Amino acid sequence: MPFSMLADVREYLLDANPGLLSGIDEYVQYRAALMAYKAHLVFFLYSVYFVLRWTYRVNQNARQLAADKTIAPAWAVGWYFIPIAHFWKPFQAMRETWQIATDATNWRSVAVPGLLRMWWIFWVIGSILILASELLPMRFSSLAIFMVGDVLSVAGSVAGIVSALVLIRIIKEITRRQMVVNTTSTVFD
Repeated sequence: MPFSMLADVREYLLDANPGLLSGIDEYVQYRAALMAYKAHLVFFLYSVYFVLRWTYRVNQNARQLAADKTIAPAWAVGWYFIPIAHFWKPFQAMRETWQIATDATNWRSVAVPGLLRMWWIFWVIGSILILASELLPMRFSSLAIFMVGDVLSVAGSVAGIVSALVLIRIIKEITRRQMVVNTTSTVFD
């Protein structure tokens, strides 16, 4: 009988407040979206931390293998945070690291693989699309612009995912190459 009493209370509340259930549904959707956003933010921040830490370490290794490396380990990380320069300097640092990991004595003549270019193109495109998706609705307030912003956001996210997947391959390959060449370093311990 307690369940029938709860059903009666629910029915009474819904009869007295027809919009109550939709308000609850909206609240549940809001809370679910908020939890998803928080989980995404935590995952993103951990990813950024570990990728930047890895970037610093492999650049430090590359500096030990080739003293004439042009980008210092701290700048390999720092360029990600400098406006305008963040469009090419992080790629340059990663390119040097790849080249040195491939051939430390003659690194400047090592060809840049398409994998690095693919990673960087998708990174830049994704960043621009996400930025545009956030700025458009601030400047214009029509429904069509909000819909375009959503499409740009999804496209930017897809580009970011592709970039991240390619970066995982790059991380594995550079780490493997450096561990083969530089067995005395404790940077990866």
